[in-house]
Amino acid sequence: MSNISLSGAIPSAPAHPTMPSKPPVSRTKEDEASNGSGKADHVALSPLASALKGDALSLFGKLSADDRSALGLFVSSGQMSADEMNDALSGKLKESRSQTFWKSAVEAGVGQETERQKKIRTLSESIEARMSAIDKIPDSASRMDQAVALKNQLRVAMWERSSLMRQADEGATTVKLTAEFALNKMARTDSERGAGDKLSALGFKSESFDQLLTDTAKRDIASM
Repeated sequence: MSNISLSGAIPSAPAHPTMPSKPPVSRTKEDEASNGSGKADHVALSPLASALKGDALSLFGKLSADDRSALGLFVSSGQMSADEMNDALSGKLKESRSQTFWKSAVEAGVGQETERQKKIRTLSESIEARMSAIDKIPDSASRMDQAVALKNQLRVAMWERSSLMRQADEGATTVKLTAEFALNKMARTDSERGAGDKLSALGFKSESFDQLLTDTAKRDIASM
């Protein structure tokens, strides 16, 4: 991944696992989910696998058997709905992408900043703040108007930053963050944020899960 000069606070990663007991699930079908040999919409993990889609389904298929069993138990026991689990997995991957991107930016920003790099950093912080603000807009009659206004501001800031990043400093390289990637792959929705918080509150902690999130996020950021 190329070097970039930005800054931002990076939340700490979750702690070591406390796993719920395994639910009675079909190991054969779990294995099909993990290696792609079975059709995802027919995986027999109670209501869970049939509701997973997109990033959540892809992530679930790469989890260890213990992690899949633990997540399946939360759904089969009624502690979370299958849709909530889908949002939780999707949201946690988006959160990991955001953390990975901004952490890399901070690490690459060691040394003296040029005026252009300072402007890029300021715009990047503004972009991150607006992405977070979009998620936190309370439900109201004007919610849609507020979201549209923030997204328009976000696109303007991204366009300005993209223009600055094309003016590379001598000896420096940069990485662009597209509006589409930021909005669709890094910015969590309210439901994704809430479902992720609920999963954490239920006590799901797994080092293998955290490592998979980090590895997947790094690949996704590198492929932008």
